[in-house]
Amino acid sequence: MKRLNREEVRLRLDFLKGQKYTFHDLNAEISAGHYATAHRLAHTLKGIAGLIGESDLSDIALRIEKQLLSRKAPDEYDMRILEGELNRVLNEITESGIEESAFNIPPTKDEQTVLFNKLQPLLEENDAACIELVPEVAIIYETRVLVRQIENYDFTQALITLKVLREVLGV
Repeated sequence: MKRLNREEVRLRLDFLKGQKYTFHDLNAEISAGHYATAHRLAHTLKGIAGLIGESDLSDIALRIEKQLLSRKAPDEYDMRILEGELNRVLNEITESGIEESAFNIPPTKDEQTVLFNKLQPLLEENDAACIELVPEVAIIYETRVLVRQIENYDFTQALITLKVLREVLGV
């Protein structure tokens, strides 16, 4: 299996959390005759599976989604395939060992450069949107002062600190 970048890890963890009960929920909605809700569940599963590169799961979810458009229960065989594919993906994510701690790995120099390039113009414009970058910035050990300045809306000082950090970290 290829090495996943930080965003791919986050997406797979989000998938694991958000889709864990989808098959159960889908069956419950179909049993209750709530085909519009079941359709939305299948549609969401299709899109998220495609986003994480699970084309087999995405394809079968699409087939189920199309069947639900006719406001009738999907083919039982297709539902078994969907269940198997969903369980396969959920198990692969679980067994891969990826976990929340993967987000505590400091970004590479290139990732730091990209992050600081996003942050600098926000600080220059005194844009409070820079607060949204704090979780990513805080992972970098040397940024504690910078994070505190941003959280205190002291963007002028934060800009000075950022420029010093760029020199110190070489980014």
